[in-house]
Amino acid sequence: MTALGVTIRGRCRHGVVRACIARLCQALLVVLLVAPTVAHSDDPDFLPGTDPGGIAIALIGAGIDYTDAKISSRLARDGEGTPIGWDFVDNNYKPFEGDSKAYSGGAAAALLSAYKKSRLIVVRVDTASPSSMAQALGMASKMPARIVAVPELSIADGPQMVTAIAARAPDRLFVVPAVLDSWPEPVPPNVVRVAPISDWDRYYGSGVDAWISAPGAGMFGSLIIQTDRPEGEKLALSVARAAASAACAQHGRSVPLDGGPARTAYLATGRPSKERPGVLVYDPLCLYGGKLMNQ
Repeated sequence: MTALGVTIRGRCRHGVVRACIARLCQALLVVLLVAPTVAHSDDPDFLPGTDPGGIAIALIGAGIDYTDAKISSRLARDGEGTPIGWDFVDNNYKPFEGDSKAYSGGAAAALLSAYKKSRLIVVRVDTASPSSMAQALGMASKMPARIVAVPELSIADGPQMVTAIAARAPDRLFVVPAVLDSWPEPVPPNVVRVAPISDWDRYYGSGVDAWISAPGAGMFGSLIIQTDRPEGEKLALSVARAAASAACAQHGRSVPLDGGPARTAYLATGRPSKERPGVLVYDPLCLYGGKLMNQ
């Protein structure tokens, strides 16, 4: 109690004692609620690091292997060096998934490769659980990430869920995969629905806002995302690359754009398709910091 009293006095030297005590009590409550779960978690520890700076992008999916040094160095972190994020599967702050078959890991690598000035906030969910996805979308809309990428949206009523939450978070840009089912109208102006240009025949007419090519297509010719990949993986890569491109479209801005203006800035980067007249294609290779990698 004495230690707590010293802490309270030390942090409340400038007045507003009641508010300060309230904040400390809230912090203590979080520790008490989360600590039992964290203590029994088998997830690996984070690699040490500091916040890399840049535009923060929230990635909602099945989790990633954050022990990969290339990914670890790009994680958004708080002032103590702890990565910002959450795991709604294990109910702790370590959104780990070591399964190489999970699409989120590849999506994270593709996103970070496309724009090197971005930093990543990872929110792990059960991608088959509507409640888990709803919690994650709600949390992401309050995190320090102006762009929210959802590589997998196969749950029932997924479009309705994104539409409802995006409408309540107009300062965020939500990048999501195209779905064959219709979206509820009107689609919020801060939502971008994407699909790989290689799957044109499948998703034409499903409300796609941006058709995604492979990195470098605009510079090196007519490249498309590999067609031998599973459909879900191609969609996940398209979402990740589009989110990175949306961040790249704001390169150099001191203050990130809100959702609607961010969408407008991104969609303005499309180039006419050589194969499909009248169709704009979006190359995820960012000339302001991206690098072409073999994804």
